[in-house]
This record gives sequence, structure tokens and C-alpha cells, in this order.
Amino acid sequence: ASWSQSKLLGLATQALSVAQNAPGLLTIAQAQALGTFTPVQKAVQYEVGWKQQADNWNMTLAVFHTTWANQPTPIVIFLPGGAGTSSVSQPGDSEYTGFDLEGAYKVNEFLTLNGQVGYSNGVMKRYFNRGSNESATLLPPGLPAITAVSSAGNPVRNHPEWSGSFSPVLSGEIGERMWFVRADYIYTGKHYTDYSRYNLNGARKQTNVRAGIDLLTGAMIEVFGTNIFNSKILPTTSGTTNGIGANRKIFSGPYQAFEWGVRVSASF
Repeated sequence: ASWSQSKLLGLATQALSVAQNAPGLLTIAQAQALGTFTPVQKAVQYEVGWKQQADNWNMTLAVFHTTWANQPTPIVIFLPGGAGTSSVSQPGDSEYTGFDLEGAYKVNEFLTLNGQVGYSNGVMKRYFNRGSNESATLLPPGLPAITAVSSAGNPVRNHPEWSGSFSPVLSGEIGERMWFVRADYIYTGKHYTDYSRYNLNGARKQTNVRAGIDLLTGAMIEVFGTNIFNSKILPTTSGTTNGIGANRKIFSGPYQAFEWGVRVSASF
């Protein structure tokens, strides 16, 4: 069992700059209330775990609960007149509850099975959206753009509830040469890319394979394939913003496309 507490400095809010350039989105009074920096962040975590090992298997189970106060969350702001975009960071509170289970089982001298399952329920306990997305899409007609939309009770963005992996490994010897074949199936569950529970990013299922054999003592040649089924789901760094015709769009860095190659490694 463990308990831990950590603190981090807040981030610059940039609120006054946005209020000066876009007073219809954020007033000077609101900017002054947000301040120059968000308050000091504070995270507290409780964890209870169990480890077990036998002759041909082992496992680890951990159950946790975490609270994160004054979590800084940047909001995209579209400046008027086509002057580009900016952002405002304001504090929010969130909490996370879940478990992580991982283990390995040696079936025989050639085959080992490795696996992991994780669950984490992340919920925003206190947070108000003031960004351009909410003012353009979520607010009823007639309300001013500076009206905030509460996200209390909504899922934490880019935080999948479920994750897991399964990795069978074959290994052995040919003469005095060690060899292996490994496959990794990696699952990342669906998640929202915003605090307003508007854009949903689908579950990602990626499969990687590797196979290698010793060339000489301390030298190995390996063939590998990454994302061999070419899953095109965006990663958990995705964001959301207005697109063409004020529709909400998900944006991100590119997904990991299918890749294969040969690698030679040596140790001295």
C-alpha cells in the first residue's frame, strides 16, 4: 500500500492578452479573476497492490485513486478578424479511479504469454469551458460568448477508460544461436478529445511483430513490423476545434502508419 502527494507550479493563463484582443470572448474582469498564473497543482494518490510469483507464472495487481486539484487546461480561442488563435489556461479539478493487472505465463520452454489490462475512470469534478468551440457550437442562441459551459461530471479528455496488451513470445536455440518471435497486440480504448463530450475518438487496436536470431556472440539481426494492419485511429494527443462551416473537427499529429524493416544490433 502507498500514499503519495506531489505539487507543480501552475501555467500562465494568458487571460489578459486574450481579453484585450477578444473582449467578446473574455472580459477584463474575468481575466483579472483568472489571474496571471493558474494556482499550484496538487495531486494525491492512494494505491493498494498485490504481487504473486510461482514457478511458471507471475502477476501484479494495483488498485488506485488519484485526485488532481488545479489541473491547468488550455482552451483554444479564435481571435476576431481572422487574427489567428490563442489559448487561455484555467484550473480544473479531476479524479481518477481504476486498476492495473499484468502478468506472464510460461506455457513451456518455447512459449511465454504476457498480458496487461488497465482501467481508469477519469472525471472532471470542477471545470468551465470558455473557448471559441463552446461559444460557436454549444451555447443556445442569444447568450453572450463569454458565458461558460460547465464540464463537471464529464470524462477527462484524451483519457481512455480501458487499455490492454497481449504478447505471445516464442524463443529457443538453433545450435548455439538464440532466436525469438514476438507479437504485440495493443489496445487503447475510445475517448473524448474535448471536455464538452462532443468529439469521440475511436478505440485503437495496433499489432506489432518482431523476429530475430543471433548472428554472432553479441550480434543479432531482427525483422520487424509496426502497426501491420494499418490502424488509422488518431493517438491520445488529439484535440478538437472548429473546422469548415464551424463544424467541430478532431486534429492531431499523424497516426503511426504501417512500417517494416530490418535491424542489426551488436554489443561490445
